[in-house]
Amino acid sequence: MAKKRAVAKREARRGKKGEVRARCEGIGSGGEKQVPRFARNDKPLHTKNKANHAGTPRKSVRIGHPNRKRLGEASEAAFVARAIGFNFPVAKLWGDSDASDTLVGFGSIYWRVQVKCAQSCVDGKYKVKAGGLNYSYTKADIDFLAAHIVPENIWYIIPVEAFQGQRMLCFRPDGRGERKFEKYREAWCLLACEPEERGRRDVPQKCRCPDLPVRCAVCPEKKSK
Repeated sequence: MAKKRAVAKREARRGKKGEVRARCEGIGSGGEKQVPRFARNDKPLHTKNKANHAGTPRKSVRIGHPNRKRLGEASEAAFVARAIGFNFPVAKLWGDSDASDTLVGFGSIYWRVQVKCAQSCVDGKYKVKAGGLNYSYTKADIDFLAAHIVPENIWYIIPVEAFQGQRMLCFRPDGRGERKFEKYREAWCLLACEPEERGRRDVPQKCRCPDLPVRCAVCPEKKSK
């Protein structure tokens, strides 16, 4: 009797192990293949993000207007493209720690250029910042300020000596009122000459760079044509 009981217990244990193995392998009591409960498709596993389910359209992403920083970056890119088009070697400074953001090569030196832009006209003037929060640019910071008048796609290439001490520069491309900086309009040739070659009060006595396709506002060759 004892032997029969021991044999019965062993067979019972084997039967239980077989059932557990069959469940793990997905086999039912009748030998049919079963789908594990966690893999059934009766309910989705995640219901929070309904936009990912088939048949539910995603919401379109609305692109807004660029902020001031992006507009400034766009003008920097436009300056680099224009300078390279005039065959100037150009280098972009890493980060925002320096006062200048672009280097423009001339011979064995590189001018430090700060690019600023004006997006709107107020009282007939375009205003461009010429410094930081509590200071204006000096010779220790930059060599040139490149002011981009975006609506009219006009550039002013101004040496820092012409505006030291001023934090805001005003431009009147229409020719009315104050025209202090009009002689620097499209003056890309300033980037291709030494300071002493600029002439009296920065007004050129002769064209400073006849190879450039753009003439500055007071170019002698422009007047003679």
